[in-house]
Amino acid sequence: LLECKDEQLLMLAVNLAGANPIAFDAYFALLKGEADREIKDAVVDQLKVNADAAKARALAFLNEGIEKELMLEVLSRVRERDETVYEVLLNAFREGEDLPMHASYLAAYGDSRALPVLLERIAGEDINFLEFRELKYAIEALGGEYTEERDFSDDPYYAEFLSEQQFIQESLQEKKH
Repeated sequence: LLECKDEQLLMLAVNLAGANPIAFDAYFALLKGEADREIKDAVVDQLKVNADAAKARALAFLNEGIEKELMLEVLSRVRERDETVYEVLLNAFREGEDLPMHASYLAAYGDSRALPVLLERIAGEDINFLEFRELKYAIEALGGEYTEERDFSDDPYYAEFLSEQQFIQESLQEKKH
């Protein structure tokens, strides 16, 4: 079933096989192939549940440049501490692409050695409000703290955040009346 072309059947097969390593050959074949993004996301969700068993293949795919972001997501859930995994996640964060996502991977991995790097990056004046929030979350998730006040009043993400907060408040007020 994990090799069928029917997407509904394939999704059912992924859900039934779950995080069983016996399904990993088929899972990695799906990730390497032309499977729909929804299928690949479902596969990654299963691999994350048993990330330690998927680690070696995820690192190999990452080295081959196959589904880099998905492999980083899987690796971020590895529970057995591994220097290679830590370095891969840290290097992805340092590259600066998709800073919020890569900060969340470090938080999910749970290695507090990343705190100095996260604290250094959050202090930078070139980050936007969304990056700031995710960095702060990652720092707190790893047991750190960042208390400096920051001004994001000119940041479009901050303006959108305030707008959404105001909308929520107004909606709650309307429900009370």
